[in-house]
Amino acid sequence: SMQDVRVVHISDTHGFHAKYSIPRGDILIHTGDFCHNFGGANEYAAFDQWLGLQPHPYKLVVLGNHDMRGTWEGNEMASLLPSATHVFDKEEV
Repeated sequence: SMQDVRVVHISDTHGFHAKYSIPRGDILIHTGDFCHNFGGANEYAAFDQWLGLQPHPYKLVVLGNHDMRGTWEGNEMASLLPSATHVFDKEEV
């Protein structure tokens, strides 16, 4: 039998993700720029805390140019988002 899957997509929240009402769904995808200005650890922590409160069983995050710190490697940035099911460190997925 077929089962519906509800995908919720957001992007470019630039630190204001908590101000949005996010619909329920099965998969939440944030396609970049959750940080305001090049992703400090505090911005990652705030986003991850918010992400952890979302009810979606699967949470995919694609890092955008505002989320990329030049001194961090992709897997290091992904480790700062433990609430995400998957983190993609390339803007081109």
